[in-house]
Order: sequence, then structure tokens, then C-alpha cells
Amino acid sequence: MFSPRLKAGSAAMAMTAAVLAFGLGACSRAPMLTEPPTVATKTFPGTRGVPVVCPSMIPNTLATAVEFQAVSGMCASFTPRRVRFEITGDLPSPTLENMGPCAAVATPSIRIMSGHANVFLHGTTTSITETGQQLSFGELLFPGALVEPGVVVAADAVGNVLEIIWPSLAGVGIGQPIIRVQLGRWNIALLSSAQTYDIVWDMVAVRDSVAMYFKGSAERINLSGSATPQAFAGAPGVCPQTLAATSDSVTVQIANIVQFRTNRLRLEMIGDVPTNTIGNSGLCAASDAPTIQFQGGAANVWRAGTQTSVTRTGGELVFGPLVFPGFFLEAGVVVASDAGQNVLEIIWPGIAGLGQGPPILRLQLATWNAWVAPGKQIDAMMRFDAIGPDGIMGSYVARARRVDVPVMK
Repeated sequence: MFSPRLKAGSAAMAMTAAVLAFGLGACSRAPMLTEPPTVATKTFPGTRGVPVVCPSMIPNTLATAVEFQAVSGMCASFTPRRVRFEITGDLPSPTLENMGPCAAVATPSIRIMSGHANVFLHGTTTSITETGQQLSFGELLFPGALVEPGVVVAADAVGNVLEIIWPSLAGVGIGQPIIRVQLGRWNIALLSSAQTYDIVWDMVAVRDSVAMYFKGSAERINLSGSATPQAFAGAPGVCPQTLAATSDSVTVQIANIVQFRTNRLRLEMIGDVPTNTIGNSGLCAASDAPTIQFQGGAANVWRAGTQTSVTRTGGELVFGPLVFPGFFLEAGVVVASDAGQNVLEIIWPGIAGLGQGPPILRLQLATWNAWVAPGKQIDAMMRFDAIGPDGIMGSYVARARRVDVPVMK
């Protein structure tokens, strides 16, 4: 019989602390928050100081569990003592992201009361757990802001782990929630780099005595550490197999200077080419093993209506390869910087945990001509050069005209 009351809380927390001390927080997820998350305020980027509104749970059963919309899955760590699988995505509503400040706190108003997980050889019902059965977990607990912020975690008696990670709260950058299923023991005969694996899991969240079940899965996860796109990453064939005949101008929906400071002028254009090639390339490019590589690009900023460049050099800026920083640093982006610390970047909002939308094309200047001042207007250009799996190149150019320079702040 399910009960929302905490059972053996101190023992469970001791087990959790032991697992964390044994290396659960690996993958360079060192806390970087300047202040611990609290139940009073959100710590998501751009929303500090906004009162938390904890979402209500939808009453249901395991048979009618809400489906987690997985965007990608990967094996984040494979060592003799652990196999760590991680699935990135979110629930449709209420979202896990909105639950974070209400769950990963010392006095949670939303509690993840229990869960199950299993790992199978892909396409089969053959479990690779030590017993060949699904794993069962008690309540997922918050270890504490000084131990590991932004997570709730449970461990069983043999060191298997079920965990939710909120990247923004954990201080590891922007990104959608991550579900971690970590095996401490497994069937050695069934684990091989020649195989791929399917992961399934379920949990139950409780708020005000209302229990909501949710579940998720990921398929074809390899042991190499590269991300595997999942069903909710987009339509079938989301990764273009060629960039032939895709070179085009971007249809820019919005262009703004979103930050203007003494050492940063950040211009963003939102849009895509008519074939949506940039958007469809997200998981293929923002990956440890990209099949589409943005090999370089260029940018320039002019006085509006002229050909007078206002970059520090007075000419076009040239960038080398745009690289993926890694899921635990910044998911859903590729970025390059030049010798002057100017930055050219593509952000895929759906992968980065910013909600669905067209790609964000970002140019960030570290220095610029003194002519640039509040009340002036600029024109700008960004170019992104990519190469597809078949070696064919594509080039995408975004332009914006008469963009207002805001007040510096």
C-alpha cells in the first residue's frame, strides 16, 4: 500500500550520503552555485527572486502514468564499479523542471516517494541487472545544498541508483532535467560495447497527498558515451543525412541585443532556413560524436544602413569550429570564440531546456567601436558553415537590420 509518509528517512539519507561520497557526483559536476537553492526562490537562469509556484499533481495510477518526453540518452560513465545511464527531457505538464525548486530542497513540498528502473538488451526483455529483475527504490531524497544541490536520489542495498538532476539548480548550466539510472552491479556477461541498451523507469511524486505517477524510457544507448536522440527529439529523420542543396539565408523572426555591458554586447537572432536544416541538426551537432559539424563561420556588425563595421578590428570576424561543450556544461549548444574573445554560437532551445522554438543564433562581442551607444542602430550578419555525414557542405547566413542599441546595464 503506497504511503506518502517518509519511511526510515534517516537510514535512507545515510545510504544516499554514502553513495554520493563514493562518487555519485562524478562527470565533473562540481557545484558552481553562488547561493544554495531554497524553497522560497527559483534559481533558474533569469528568474532569481521569482516566488516559486509549486505545480499541482495530476492524480493517476501507474497504468496511466504521465510519459516523460525523452530528448536524448547516453551512458555517461562506464567503469568497473558503475554503469551510469542518463536520459534528458521533461514531462509535458506539470513539468519536472517546475518541480525542481519544490523537490530538491531541505523541506520539499513535492516528494518523489518511490521508483523502479530496468536496463535491457536493446529490443529484448533480457534484463542486465544482477538479478535479471527490475530495481526498486524508496524515496528520492535531497542530499543537501552543501553536499550536492539540484538533485534527489535513492540507492538500493547493492548500490544501484535512481536520481533526478536539475542542471540549473545543480550549477552545471542550462538544460532540461536528467534522469539517472546507475547500476552498481550487473550481469557481466550481458554488458558489451558491441551491444546497445534500453532503459525504462517510473516514479511517483506526491504533493498535498495527491500522488502522480510518471514514467520514461530511452532506446539504443551505447556504452561509448555519445548521445542517442530519442523519439521526442523531433520527427523521424531529424538528423539530416546530407546538407546538399540546403545552403540558404535564415528567415530571422526576431533580432535583439539581449545584453549590453561594458565587456559584452550580445546579439541574438531567432530563426532558421526554410528547410529547417539548422533546427533539425541540433542533436546531430550538439553531441560528443557529432554527425553534422559546424566547422566555422563569420560575423560582422555595421552602423545601420552603411558598410562601416563597428567591430574592434573594423572588419569581419572569423571563427573556427563551433564545438559542443558537453551535456554537463551546457546542453544544446555549439560555440566558438576568436582570439579577441568574441563568440559565435548556436543554441537549440528544446535541447537546452529553454522550451521549444527555432534555433537562437548568437554573436557576442567582447570589444567594439566607441560609436556603438544607446539610441544608435546597427546592422549585423552571422554565417555558419557546416559539413554533413556525407562530406557535403552547407552554409547558412542570418542578417538583421536596424537593431536598436539598448541602455547599458
